[in-house]
Amino acid sequence: MTRIFTDGAEMRDMSFWSAIQGNIIVDSISPAISPYYYYSDGSTNAYKIFTAISEVYLRFRIKFGGFDPNIRFPRLSSAGTVVAWLTTDAAFRLQAVATTIGVLELSAFVINLNQWYLFEWWYKMDDAPNGRCQVLVDGTSVINYTGDTKPAAGVSFDNIHFYLPWIGNLSLDDLAMNDTAGAVDNSWCGDGVVIGVPPDEDGTSPGNWTGSDADSTDNWLMVDEYPSDGDTTYVYHDATVTGHQEQFHVTSPSMTGKTILRVWPEVRARKTGAVANTLKLGLLGSAGDDMSAGRVVSIGSYTRIVGNDYKANPADAGTWLEADINAQEIIIETAA
Repeated sequence: MTRIFTDGAEMRDMSFWSAIQGNIIVDSISPAISPYYYYSDGSTNAYKIFTAISEVYLRFRIKFGGFDPNIRFPRLSSAGTVVAWLTTDAAFRLQAVATTIGVLELSAFVINLNQWYLFEWWYKMDDAPNGRCQVLVDGTSVINYTGDTKPAAGVSFDNIHFYLPWIGNLSLDDLAMNDTAGAVDNSWCGDGVVIGVPPDEDGTSPGNWTGSDADSTDNWLMVDEYPSDGDTTYVYHDATVTGHQEQFHVTSPSMTGKTILRVWPEVRARKTGAVANTLKLGLLGSAGDDMSAGRVVSIGSYTRIVGNDYKANPADAGTWLEADINAQEIIIETAA
């Protein structure tokens, strides 16, 4: 495992989060770069759960509309055991804290209200002298701690938790997380902006799935809305009949001044019955369809389903270009 997740609120729903308490929405009033971001006006807990690890590189873009001594942006924890968190002191100076250890480092960097920042956080949970906690803000190191970062009761962490108390508001965008396993995506996530590219017409081989309008014509119109409108418009297929695809051509966004580092297909899907069958997602590749393994689909409620990350264009194994996105198709397929 390397890149654990990437998300930028462009699907305009809350499906990225494992759990949310309080009020958090997708907003577009004052974005950082891409049109949409998560916004909370206070008293919010937003959690993202993942497989337990002890070292992580996290990236997020963030803007604060107020501070409270209890703010956590974010906190690392596991099964109720808090490991470490970023917060501020009373003078809005950034600080990193670890449970049972205390303040690891108080930075001279002062956070301004109502200003977007790019945060990158490397946390290696270990005993001295191997523990590491480093924070970059807009590419500049503002915390750089080496020593004990392992709380007495901790061995790993399996979730991040953004907590905003009642005071002020918080905006959040362009989240990404890497662990340290594997040959790529095992260090800093770097600056990045997530851009949504929705369907704009049927693909090369449409028609295997049925639209909610009871036909298989112009099925892209059933899946092009953001956020998802649930069971108002959708496409469907018998999950036990495997290997049937639906293909959708996507829109052509301007990539001027941007470098495309990765592309992935993402949908919202659900099952209506307890069958073991799964859903594959893919793109068109040089040897035909380039598909993911089968993804588990929840019963009853629409959930976030993500395909493979493509750091190169599967059509030619080359660097992604704007023309490649303009010609791209996303594929969904019923799988065993």
